Amino acid sequence: MKLLLCVHGFPDELLGGTELAAHGLALELLRRGHEVVVFTGSMVPSKDAEVSLREETREVSGASHALRIVRVSRPDLYFDHWQKSKSARIASSFREVLERERPDLVHVLHWIRLTRDLVLHAAQAGVPSVISLNDSWISCPLVFRVESRESSICEQPLSAMNCLSCAGRVAPRTPWVPMEVGFMELGQRSEDIATELRLARSVIVPSRSFGERQLGLCADAPQVRLDVLPPVAAPVYPAQAAVPEAVEPLILGSWGQLSELKGLDLAFEALASLGPKSGIELILAGEEERPGYFDRLRGAHPGVTVHWAGSFEAATLHEHPVSRVHAMLSASRAPESFGLVLEEARALGLPSILPAAGAFGERAGEDTGSLLYESGSAQALARAMLHLRDEPATLNALRARLAAPITTAEVVEGYQAIYSRAVDEGVPSDVPEPRWFDERMLNFAQAEWDRRASEHSPAELGLASQDHS
Repeated sequence: MKLLLCVHGFPDELLGGTELAAHGLALELLRRGHEVVVFTGSMVPSKDAEVSLREETREVSGASHALRIVRVSRPDLYFDHWQKSKSARIASSFREVLERERPDLVHVLHWIRLTRDLVLHAAQAGVPSVISLNDSWISCPLVFRVESRESSICEQPLSAMNCLSCAGRVAPRTPWVPMEVGFMELGQRSEDIATELRLARSVIVPSRSFGERQLGLCADAPQVRLDVLPPVAAPVYPAQAAVPEAVEPLILGSWGQLSELKGLDLAFEALASLGPKSGIELILAGEEERPGYFDRLRGAHPGVTVHWAGSFEAATLHEHPVSRVHAMLSASRAPESFGLVLEEARALGLPSILPAAGAFGERAGEDTGSLLYESGSAQALARAMLHLRDEPATLNALRARLAAPITTAEVVEGYQAIYSRAVDEGVPSDVPEPRWFDERMLNFAQAEWDRRASEHSPAELGLASQDHS
């Protein structure tokens, strides 16, 4: 099968979660005999007035085909801005690639830096598509569903009334765009995304709860087929860790970002509520979201026993002090989309204490080695800690029931099955026809957007320095 993967960035230029997932998936598909072409955005602006394409080829060990990458650079200003998420120039380049490569299937892993109508153009060319959702881009102009003022998780449905003021506080600001135009642009964005979802033969999500949440936050989202599969991301799971023999004190480990979103303050509060002689210790690993955050929490809760063991590498997590514990703890407030830390804990041989929300609530439970508690409640977290401290038999039972981490082979086999089904189904019968004036109107509107942006100072745009990417 010939596959065209579309993603907003790709290694070695960009190394975020989705970029690494696309890279890992491409390599695994190549090793299974598929031909793979990657159509990817770039942070490097085009030096010309038009889109520029840079093509490269990489040999892949164990594969009969080389990996072919088409990097696309945009010439316009601030092309990551939500108001620039539809690009007629990128669409034209994408159609050229479709015509030249003639793939059996398009897999859209992200639209940012490309254009938000990739599935539509593929369908108009007679090529079926599937979509992966690994973040909140479809339901949030700022991608992450974190309120720009409060830095807290946003649960408001996508709408102009809810989103324009929040998005407008993030640079580059657009003081030249009238409010009524912003309303129309956000409405058009929602309509285009709904078309992408409707035309896709599968919407692949890391957990059903995550997918249903994203669709529920989009007022115009159609009924879609959700397939649950985690991203490949080429995770190198750690080896099994050495568990302390003694159960007193109970030692818990938590790794990841040290931040309020990940609930570190809840963990401190829960431990503090148990008193200075709780018989429970917590070891942390990771980087602070803001310098001094850990020290402020420790100063506010002087009686707790919490050790910060520094940063970590996932592949060597079993050698880190944070894994030499009785169980893994997560206090995350975020509605986790997959919960990679759960897979890492399973690879380490550690039971876990997890909030009963998001992917954790869906994927974990006592039958698979996890103790769940009410999300966001320090009191419920404290009770879960006490339960493991006072009931060693529960800890042993959880360890005995521990599920194995999902393997790369299982994930890739799932993707291949989805691809085969989508190719067999072909494109839907109700694909909208292209309109001759859309490209001209969009190019004119974006040229005008750039002209007005250039007339404003960095301070007016909310930028410390002029950066046209």
